[in-house]
Amino acid sequence: MAANAYASAGPAPPAFPEPPPFDNTTTRGIVVYEGAPTSATPIMPLMPAFTDTPTAHKFFTSITGLAGGPHWVPVPRHIDEHMFVTVGLGISICPTSTAFVVENGPTPESTLPPPPVDLPQC
Repeated sequence: MAANAYASAGPAPPAFPEPPPFDNTTTRGIVVYEGAPTSATPIMPLMPAFTDTPTAHKFFTSITGLAGGPHWVPVPRHIDEHMFVTVGLGISICPTSTAFVVENGPTPESTLPPPPVDLPQC
């Protein structure tokens, strides 16, 4: 599993002459399947350039997982884990931030709640 962020916002409003700095790194996670060999080494896929808008557009506007389609793969229909993940995006009224400071305005922030206390151990 790999993800790369693409910014799709329009130009910054006049109060902000430049957009705030953006961490342009790849987010990644490793999915381990039952029965998979433990010697398998995860390999990151080749990712498009951060500014590759045509690739991002094709990814978000193409439906490639249709049953019977060229890239369709059957997936299990039995669900044995239920997950509910939330991500919060908002603004902070704090005057400064350790990441960057927006003069005369609120600071953007994001949150990802901690895992629940009853989360099963791997």
